Amino acid sequence: MGVFILNIVVGWTGLGWILLLAFALLSEAKAQPR
Repeated sequence: MGVFILNIVVGWTGLGWILLLAFALLSEAKAQPR
């Protein structure tokens, strides 16, 4: 059970990092239009 919860946490944190990175890139692109 503990490993299962740990796997979910790692998976969600990984997804969170990807979404955060994409949001940061998007906001940066909006701040500096070319």
